[in-house]
Amino acid sequence: MRVKMKKVVILINSIADNAPEDELDVLNQVCFAEEILEALGYETYREFMNMDFPALRQKINQIQPTVIFNLVEGMDHNARVLFLSTGFLDALGYPYTGNTSIPMFLTNDKVLSKEIMTLAGIPTPPWFTAQAFEGFSDDRIFIAKPIWEDASVGIDDYSVFKGSEENISRYREKYGSNNFFLETYVEGREFNISVIEYPDGPRVLHPAEMCFCNYPKEKPRIVGYTAKWDENSFEYQNTRRSFELDEKDTQLIVKLEELAYQCWDVFHLCGYARIDFRVDNQGNPWVLDINANPCLSPDAGLIAACRHANITEEELFNLIIKAAIR
Repeated sequence: MRVKMKKVVILINSIADNAPEDELDVLNQVCFAEEILEALGYETYREFMNMDFPALRQKINQIQPTVIFNLVEGMDHNARVLFLSTGFLDALGYPYTGNTSIPMFLTNDKVLSKEIMTLAGIPTPPWFTAQAFEGFSDDRIFIAKPIWEDASVGIDDYSVFKGSEENISRYREKYGSNNFFLETYVEGREFNISVIEYPDGPRVLHPAEMCFCNYPKEKPRIVGYTAKWDENSFEYQNTRRSFELDEKDTQLIVKLEELAYQCWDVFHLCGYARIDFRVDNQGNPWVLDINANPCLSPDAGLIAACRHANITEEELFNLIIKAAIR
């Protein structure tokens, strides 16, 4: 007698013909997910998210999946409306992996997430939005960041500058948009913490430090676009992830973990997430970003954190699915 296999739809965003590396990475994720899920006994179906919701609904209903594995990172090449994808999945009614519409909406808008962190008492670097740019003058160093983008899109050495209207205009001209904010640049160290939902609650994994090796003194120590995506760049080759922290970092690790749990609760995160931090030269941690549904490619930070914790890829994907059908 043939055993009926469980079905999973792996949902990804559509890819443009001339897509940059950060958008193409979803193909690495879906291939990796297919391999792991098939090893777990699932029959996988790859579908593409787009604005033709009735057609996509019909396709998924024909498959009748046990669960939908959500790897969508944008809608019609627009990260600003990413929350529409989970809204569609909510209406569709099948269990789906990762974060639901509320945390996706709250974390996708970087300014909104900083406002929420401030209200919740979570330390995040001070920031300014476009309303304050006219006549702006501040001798501090800032980093300009897109409001709705992840994957370090729009972040490079030119993003770090002294606060002046002239420098803001130069950045605006380079990227052709006013959809960015200025965040006070925190000189110091950079960490990220991955969080996974277990049946009894979230588990924070060991912090990873991003080490900026061989960086010239004047070069900003940031994980910019080239550090993530351009394998031939200086930044990519000299920005390294390390889990080997010193004993003197024990108290810092406790602080980072406490903040990660607080972010999980405040933003109603579920499934899996990653929290990015800077730690200033006085040892104070600052939350930079909350990544709901972070990258799941084989070389991603979440996967590296799991390997360091002796969590296999199969265990991770099984936990993600269990959280979806809880």
